[in-house]
Amino acid sequence: MTTLTCLELPRSTHTKLVDPRQALQRTRFQRRRGKLFKTQKEYYERINNTPAPLLFDSDVYIRTLILFLPLLVVFNKERIDGTVRRLVAQSVNDEVSIPLQHTPILNYIHHTPLGKIQRNYSSFVSALYGFNETPFKQLMPEIEVPRQIEYNKCIPGKLIISCLNGKIYLYNLQSNTSTQINSPFNSSPYGICWCSQMSMANNCIIGSDTGKLCYYDFSKGKEPLLTIDNLERITSVHLNCNCSKFITSGFETNVNLFDFETHQLERVYGSLHNENVNVAKFSNTNPFLFTTCSFDSCAAIWDLRTDCSIPVIQYTGETLLVTTIFSENDLNILIAGCDNYVESIDLRAQKGIKMQLERRWDNNSFCRGYYCNGGESVVVSNSHEQTLHIARTYDGKRVIDCHCDNINNQYNFDGVITVRCDPFNDFDFSLVMNNDSLTQLGLFHCQLV
Repeated sequence: MTTLTCLELPRSTHTKLVDPRQALQRTRFQRRRGKLFKTQKEYYERINNTPAPLLFDSDVYIRTLILFLPLLVVFNKERIDGTVRRLVAQSVNDEVSIPLQHTPILNYIHHTPLGKIQRNYSSFVSALYGFNETPFKQLMPEIEVPRQIEYNKCIPGKLIISCLNGKIYLYNLQSNTSTQINSPFNSSPYGICWCSQMSMANNCIIGSDTGKLCYYDFSKGKEPLLTIDNLERITSVHLNCNCSKFITSGFETNVNLFDFETHQLERVYGSLHNENVNVAKFSNTNPFLFTTCSFDSCAAIWDLRTDCSIPVIQYTGETLLVTTIFSENDLNILIAGCDNYVESIDLRAQKGIKMQLERRWDNNSFCRGYYCNGGESVVVSNSHEQTLHIARTYDGKRVIDCHCDNINNQYNFDGVITVRCDPFNDFDFSLVMNNDSLTQLGLFHCQLV
């Protein structure tokens, strides 16, 4: 149904509301006495006893149908583009203010049990289904072999780009300008984390797989203020919500805890997993909780107020795990592994909802998953697919596939190796596409709304 591209429906012929009593009398008049079935009698009697039921014009259903067919391009011989979708979405959103008893479809949406739908209807409709035809555009083609990107959480449109050759750039998405900063790295810095507090909005920590860690304050210049050498190989760096501590992880089973003010190593939490700890991320609201994932297929929640010998919560995935991250309200974590395996886990019930993505039966295809749209949606990338998938968090249903066919007409990319969500714009993403040998990489921006 959701793959329809062309649709034609007649407009409603009803010009006024139907009186159920008159409809019942007409039906009885048109049939001979005793020819009404029992079920028909019960149906009409139920209508007759319903207080003022109204028949709403079918246009509201048609407009909603357009929104829920994301691939529809022709409706009643008229082209449906991004502008039309936005106008239709706005008109449907305006209907929400109509009394519920007058609009059966919106009545259903508002009365659906909370366990099934927990989202803002207007943002869901206008954002998920109003997207441009060619949303991808290349950013800074002069930057060679970009590998990692990270948005600033306090300054809109500002992000860091690190490259396989060790170069680092500050990029402004709004002005489309970049500035190269001084980098002591000889290989790609994989771990990047901005400070989340406005007073330290220009502060950033960067770590590389050579065991080098740098602290920058870009308000004071392009040079690192501090460089720490001889650490374990770093692939992940993350600050807690009050910017008092940060953790690193990498090609070890350990997680290192640092004090942010002194930048001194406070503690090493050893053997948290049986394989390398790929990612370690702090909670968004609690400075003591962090989550980890590993190639041992386990994701866990840890508490710094303990010795971290036993996880607070542990969850086993279906494949080895590549990424993990908390939702904005910290009620869920999202884990991603291989072969399009992505699952959102409710930490209260410790139950997961898998994103409904096709399996490729390829254990070498690594996925990354991140929450977007306030945690109500999930964006998924795959290192062997030229597509971004958008799925609903509450039931895992895939609603949009953003294909990069227009990019592959110019480049020979095989998949998406990195994706990040813009913290200030729902359904805006920056991504790095790659070929299998990582000899060709490109930085792109995707704006769906």
